[in-house]
Amino acid sequence: MKFKIEEFVKKHRRCALCTGKPKPCTDHLGNKFDTYKDMCNYHGVDYRIFYYRKHDLNLPLEECLAPVKLKHRYSKKL
Repeated sequence: MKFKIEEFVKKHRRCALCTGKPKPCTDHLGNKFDTYKDMCNYHGVDYRIFYYRKHDLNLPLEECLAPVKLKHRYSKKL
């Protein structure tokens, strides 16, 4: 069975996130950034937290970029 390499590549092309190419994005305020990491750095949110909020919790973009102070769960009682 013969096939063309171009057809194989088109059928098995990976998504834009997997190829490592930067994906331009816009935040809820209208600012444009080259990558999601740049946008997270601008808003002061770690990229891993942003990804978790966006993909696992399905929060809107404004809440994904909101810096939140975390409470200590296990604090020592005096």
